Parts: sequence; structure tokens; C-alpha cells
Amino acid sequence: MGIMTILKKELRRVFGDKKMIFGMFIMPPLMMIIIFSLIGNTMGDMMEDVESHKSLVYFSNLDEKTEADLGSIAETMIIESVKDDEMESLKEKLKNGEIDAIVELPSDFRDKIENYDRENIPNINIFYNPSEDNSEVAYRKLESIFDENIKKPTIKNRIKDEKILEVYTINKDTDATIFKEEKMSGKALSMMLPYFIVIMLYSSIMGLAIDTFTGEKERGTMASLLLAPIKRTDIVLGKLIGLTIISMISSIAYVVSMSIVMPKAMSFGQDTAVKFTFAQFGQIALIMLSMAFLMVAMISIIATYSKNAKEAGTYIAPLYIVVIVAGVMTMTSTGEVSPIQYLIPIYGSCIAIGRSIIAELTVTNLLYSIGSNILIGLIFSFIVAKMFSSEKIMFNS
Repeated sequence: MGIMTILKKELRRVFGDKKMIFGMFIMPPLMMIIIFSLIGNTMGDMMEDVESHKSLVYFSNLDEKTEADLGSIAETMIIESVKDDEMESLKEKLKNGEIDAIVELPSDFRDKIENYDRENIPNINIFYNPSEDNSEVAYRKLESIFDENIKKPTIKNRIKDEKILEVYTINKDTDATIFKEEKMSGKALSMMLPYFIVIMLYSSIMGLAIDTFTGEKERGTMASLLLAPIKRTDIVLGKLIGLTIISMISSIAYVVSMSIVMPKAMSFGQDTAVKFTFAQFGQIALIMLSMAFLMVAMISIIATYSKNAKEAGTYIAPLYIVVIVAGVMTMTSTGEVSPIQYLIPIYGSCIAIGRSIIAELTVTNLLYSIGSNILIGLIFSFIVAKMFSSEKIMFNS
């Protein structure tokens, strides 16, 4: 009965305030949708600009025959000739991104490729700037054009049948791509979403927990509550359950919004589809619920011990860094994951969420992750209950 009284009080405090509802459950997901939509559209426009860009390329020693052999190069590039003593200044322009590439042909390039000498193979220098997207694209196009329009026809003229050099082909008439559609479409999302979930979950819990425990101590309402005819363990459990429910709802709102916009943002303007089954949603919800309970209990220890909100913020900051590192580690982790890793608090939950997104989370590993969170959360809850029994801690004496 006491637990329900405290639980209702905590929920009423949040859901009875329209500003708090908007600030916690509506505005952050809305901002997330706007931000990632802008990212997706911007990246798509950037890629489109790079593809449609007409490269400015300077050629040295370009003879009429070679220019004619290059064929359609003029359709995608603006061709200019390198004048005497201009090479160094052009390289500086290339470094500054003013031009896209410089092609330096040997002065006797045409003579060397028409009169084959194995000891005197002509070399083409293609200077480009890898820090500029347009320059890198121009380099790849030039490589392809020289290969298709100069190299292959020259080999054919020398040996009459260039297929004699073809030892084998790979996947010529076969679509050899074999993959799980869920893993392919959700791969990028499985790297990003766990990180954002754990950060959002922690940040939403942090402020509420400090206000619920430390804030009430500062305002003096905690003292009144402790003197009420309610067991202190009921007060602790009511507050912890209330915080878990509120943070869970907030996180679900984040996840739904990010699941909508992140696939679009990661597609860079191309069509893509990430589909979730009810089983995946269920797995992620259970992991988040257990992780929320763990974080609530963990932060509540600090919030209960602290004398004021400033002190609580100081103690919680290092813990926030640990949570961020755990999220980042899951973004960069590769290879097989051992079952023991799922037992690591927070980090194991992030791994489990990522595996669930690509439909590779087993029931055993799911139970490892959830069970670890709940067990450690219960231990931390017990510690909070013990702290509530200490007059010195609760009354800052």
C-alpha cells in the first residue's frame, strides 16, 4: 500500500505537469526527428553535388590522338592544358581545392604506347587531393577512363585478342551476394542506436533522480515523508519504480523517433528500409526496462548520499563518462561477442540492443543481459534502502 502511494505521488508529479510532459516526452524526440532529418537531407545533397560536379583537370603533354582516345572525358570534366613553368602553382591550387586533378603525361607518351618496349613503360602521374571529395572522385574517373580507353585498346592492338590474358572471371553471370536482409539494412542502425539509447536513458534519469532524492532533501519534503506512517523500504521502492517507469516511457519515445528518422539519415538520400518485428521491439523494450532500473538504482545511491544537487551533479559526472564510453565501445566493437560480455552492466545491454536490431540476439544472451541488470539493480536498491535507514545520511547531519 505504501509503495503504491509513493509511486502515484512520483508519477503525478511528472504527468500532472504539462510543461514537464512536453519537455520530457515530446520535445526531445521531436528535436531528434528534425536534427536527423536535416542530417540525412544534407548528406544526400552533398553526395549529389559531388556526383554532378564537373571536374577541372589540367593535362600536361596531352596530344590530339590521346585526347581523342579519351573520348567522353569532356562530358564529365573541364580539360585545360598545363603551360610552361605552371606545374608548381597548379599543385598549390590543387592543395587549396581550386582545381580537382593534374595529369602529367610523358612527352613521348604516344610513341611509347604504340612502340612497345618492356624496359621503357610510360608512367602517368595523376595528382589529386584526397582531402577533397571532388578531387578524389576525379581521380577515380581518370583511372577508369585511362584503363578503358587507352590501356585495353592498346593491349588488344598488340595481341589481337585481349581475352588471351583472361585467366578466369569472378561472378560474371551470378548474383553471388548472400546475406540476411535484416542485418544488411540494420547494420548502421545497430551501431548508432544503442549508443543514443544509453545516453538518453541516463540523461533522462539523472535529472529526475537528483530532484527526487537530493531535491526533496533540500526542500525539506523528504523529512516530512520519512516521518509519515510509511515504511522506508516502501518509500525507496515507490520512488525507484516511479523513476524507472518515467525514464522507460521517455526512452521509448526516443527510440520510436530515431527508428523512424535514422534509417533515412544513414541512407544519404537513397531508398532504404529497416523493418522491426514485434519480437525485436519486445527484446529492446525488456533490455531498456532492465537497464533503466539499473541506472535508477545506481544514480539513486549518489543522489541519496549527496547533501545538495550541486554535490550530486559532481559525483554523477564521472559515472556519465563511463556510460558514454560503454556506448562508444559498442559502436566500434567487431567480431564475435562472448556470453560473458552480455553480463557487463550497460555495455552488455548496448551489445544486446545492437544484436537485436540485426536479428542476431539469442534468448540466452537476452536473459544474460536482463538478468545482470536486474540483479545488480536489486543490490543497488538494497543499498539505497539501507541508506534511508541512516538518520545521518537522510537528514544531512
